[in-house]
Amino acid sequence: MLNKYKHLIIILFFVVISVIFSNYNKSDFKLINLSTVKDSEWSQLNRSEGISVMNENGKIIFNQSEYNSKPVFLELENVYLRGIDKGEFGGDLSFIRKGNKESILIKKGNIKFIFELDGKIYFIEGLAHMDINEGSMYRLDNINGKFSYEKILDFEDAPEAMMIYNDKIYIAGHEKFYVIDKLNKKQILKKTFWGGLYPNSLATLDGKNIYVGMRGGYALVNTETGAADFYGLKK
Repeated sequence: MLNKYKHLIIILFFVVISVIFSNYNKSDFKLINLSTVKDSEWSQLNRSEGISVMNENGKIIFNQSEYNSKPVFLELENVYLRGIDKGEFGGDLSFIRKGNKESILIKKGNIKFIFELDGKIYFIEGLAHMDINEGSMYRLDNINGKFSYEKILDFEDAPEAMMIYNDKIYIAGHEKFYVIDKLNKKQILKKTFWGGLYPNSLATLDGKNIYVGMRGGYALVNTETGAADFYGLKK
């Protein structure tokens, strides 16, 4: 009997979650020219709920997204890498040996992402606060359990959202957009309209048209032409 109720509780939990974080359709959004919106409309977008994007079985899915500053993790054979970003209050990259709770510092910094690509480990840090707007990408080496790092790239902007597609790294910054191919950085957009809308996720079906989830809606970026449009939620 207990197992039966447990099963029902699990089902109800996922039903509630699916309602709270229900999907949006493309028809729920409209094209908005942000250069023509009034200050009050811009302020409303800035305070709006976030929209996240993802490629699910060859279809772009739009969900409600909540801002969070949870740590990011990467599991290796014997350790977990953990990155923390506390904004203007700092952060760090550390590792935790499996079976142990103690974390050991590798580097101080606002760690946004940790990932593996072509058999190597990388991490990206960045901060946009007041007059600071910058970021960097590092390669992380692990030799006999000892970690060291080397800076690979600098960004003229704080990275906000990232994805890897066909071995290319796509990054939506606070105000810019980059594509990194074989560690060669290409700046697609030098000054975007989304500063203050905080990109949270990226998705694509072809590597050319990139959906960027953010507050109030999403952007659609063409990496070949550099065109970018904003689609906001209909009222």
